[in-house]
Amino acid sequence: PSFVAYKAPAIIVASSIIVEPTSFADTVALGTPLIATNTLLVKLVGKLSWKRVSGIRSAEVSAKTVVGEIPQSHLRGRVVGGTSSIKSGGVKHVSKGVIVGGKYVLVERIGDGAYAEVWLARDEKGKLYAVKIFKPIGDRLPSTRELLEFYRDVEELLKLVSVEVGVEHVRPRIPRNIAERVGGYDALARLLNRYRYNIVAVKDFNSRAYLEARANPDKPYYASVEDYWRDPPYIVMEYADAGNLRSRRDEVIANPETFSRIVEEVAGALAYYYVAVGGVHRDVKPENILLSRRGGRLVALVGDFGIATPIGYKREKWMLGTPPYMPPEHLLYPGRGVTPAFDVYSFGSTFYEILVGDIPPTQYALIAVAKHPLIEGQQIQRTARSVLDKIMLAYFGSTAEPLLARLREIVYPDDRLLRSSPEAVKLQNEALKRLSSELKQPSSPLNMLWRLAEENLLREARKRNLPDRIAKTILSCLEVDPSRRPRSMVEVLLALKNLV
Repeated sequence: PSFVAYKAPAIIVASSIIVEPTSFADTVALGTPLIATNTLLVKLVGKLSWKRVSGIRSAEVSAKTVVGEIPQSHLRGRVVGGTSSIKSGGVKHVSKGVIVGGKYVLVERIGDGAYAEVWLARDEKGKLYAVKIFKPIGDRLPSTRELLEFYRDVEELLKLVSVEVGVEHVRPRIPRNIAERVGGYDALARLLNRYRYNIVAVKDFNSRAYLEARANPDKPYYASVEDYWRDPPYIVMEYADAGNLRSRRDEVIANPETFSRIVEEVAGALAYYYVAVGGVHRDVKPENILLSRRGGRLVALVGDFGIATPIGYKREKWMLGTPPYMPPEHLLYPGRGVTPAFDVYSFGSTFYEILVGDIPPTQYALIAVAKHPLIEGQQIQRTARSVLDKIMLAYFGSTAEPLLARLREIVYPDDRLLRSSPEAVKLQNEALKRLSSELKQPSSPLNMLWRLAEENLLREARKRNLPDRIAKTILSCLEVDPSRRPRSMVEVLLALKNLV
């Protein structure tokens, strides 16, 4: 099929050149029979080579290949807010050569988000660091409460500086039968402590601004823009010299040992964080998994704890996270209490994307029907719908609308599910259980997407010679019903180590 589809047109062009037609009409007259023959061959060979199994083409066409021309940046941004979101004015006041904190010389901007810039910086000894600097909204000075939000990253990471996980940390959060898989609570604590250095370390920060903001949260800290840039809010972190998981994807997946180790390190770091302080990262994604070269090999460092929250945290109708990696219970029903299952799903979506080249097709469907104002009718939803249409046409020869209509019936049977109440949470859980069952039901149109996600992942894992347990663990993390996922990243870690 590849010869017919790609080389035959070249033969047509070459034939036209060789016989040297005297006019464009001659070229058309010569080329038309060949084009017609080529079309028939494509159809004939296509019928022979495209096998359908339960409506799914077995050809190795990844979602990334199908939708490559769509700007994925529309999907990758973090969303934060209730019914509206602050957008950066984009005014850049920081520049190369500026000295921050009296000793960190900015060398190059290496990251730029809605609320902060990340710069490569060098101290007086020549050592390199990553410096995160709060970015004001245009020329508007940040409020003291915005400063405190910026320093959440520091607060979360400083909690871990002196925490060595012990039995007193593990026992309240991990069931005894899980701990016994590794020899009991004490053995599990020792295992988790191995991963404490797979979290990005804070080296310095503007402690004066932070402490004053903490002491006087209702008093403005800055009097003028000039005052702000003389003493900007900043956080100095260890520099991950090998970029992040997205930028190094090809290198990571090329080596089964490297991929397996990085998957385990990320799972271990998140498990350690959960047990050590009872926190949920809430923004696990390829950009937030940094890589550093140590002893000639890549090591994973989990970073950006800026929106991390304690277990149980909730805020009515509030959405916090990056939609391609958000679990269904929070993407569809914002404002629920946060559980460890949040990071489990994000971990699964992240490593599915690294292996396959795109997020699971089921995630596009969830984004396409989500009703939160930050998503519904916005560019992110239009992009997700466009991607899903292309996937459906490529694999199943139909648009996504029938599938999305069925999905809406299940997840939004009525408006009661969008309320913030114990009754609404109960209805949401029932809807997610129905969705999980229907995804596995061969007669359901939704099953096509789950089968596609499963087949793509298993195929790529086998192609990369990865152990089956890695692909199966990633799939288990992608269960839409949170009660069917591993209960925490500790269970994910043990599954990866073949201990569960």
